[in-house]
Amino acid sequence: MKYFKLGATLVFSIIFLIMFFLLVGDFSKNQKVVAQVNDYELKEKELQKSLNELYRDTAITRKVNDILVKEEIKRAGYKNLDKQEFNKAKKYYSLVNNMEIKENNIDKSLREKIELFYYTLLIIKKNTVTDEELNKFWNEEKNKSVSSEYQVKVYTDKDHNKLQQIENDLAKGVKLQDIEGKYNIQFKNETVKEDNPISSDISQLKPLDYLHSHNYINESNIKNEENTESHESHESHESHESHESHESHESHESHESHGESQGEGSHAILILEKIINGQSKTLENDKDEISDYYITKNIYKEKIELISHLKSKYKVKLQKK
Repeated sequence: MKYFKLGATLVFSIIFLIMFFLLVGDFSKNQKVVAQVNDYELKEKELQKSLNELYRDTAITRKVNDILVKEEIKRAGYKNLDKQEFNKAKKYYSLVNNMEIKENNIDKSLREKIELFYYTLLIIKKNTVTDEELNKFWNEEKNKSVSSEYQVKVYTDKDHNKLQQIENDLAKGVKLQDIEGKYNIQFKNETVKEDNPISSDISQLKPLDYLHSHNYINESNIKNEENTESHESHESHESHESHESHESHESHESHESHGESQGEGSHAILILEKIINGQSKTLENDKDEISDYYITKNIYKEKIELISHLKSKYKVKLQKK
């Protein structure tokens, strides 16, 4: 019994000493001076209190803003984006966030962010953008490209090494005619429009610049893809066996004529020849497109104005601390 009491006392003493030193250390840390202005000393404890309040207020503000936007999207009744709308949304999202988006890297999370961005753009356009703002903006920007089309020369091939060699020759300044003769190939003349996923990459080029794309889809394939989706929906009553046979036949023909399955991007070298820009566009005829361009150039300002508008529209109540 005597040894038990001694042991218990020893354990209690050790715990007490540990707690004491922890408290002393914590107190010492809180009293540490992190800044001084004249005779005023800013201590760690006061700094931590301010940081906690700042993080809390920031988190609440962001969450409330997100809820307001999503409530307005729900009220507007926007549905899932079709392929053309999503490509448009992806283009503007990549421009605003200064990032390259490849089709095979779009997971569920990124898709939701792109869709939310596009819906936000739509409600901004509907609620806060004024004709006066657009007129002023367009008078300053009308000599710049808004929705450009690009005339390009394109060569596609599944042989990545061959394309790399062509790219190296272009980098050395070898003439296109000589490259075509060297590899016994021919570049095709094509036009890339704004709804093509590659347009955001081409928009960064100057005439005679080139691009090695890993997911190029030409305009005819984009149209074929849309027609195929419509056709598959219309023909859904056909038998599974007949449908598979039809798909196999189409895939075989597409493979022979294009060297790739329909709807899939291919490796390609693109050389930009000419930019057909939006100088001829007018606010009267192209207001929707110019509005999209204006918002992406002024997204942060427009988001602030949108949130202000939505706070006057919805009941927002913040509980005091």
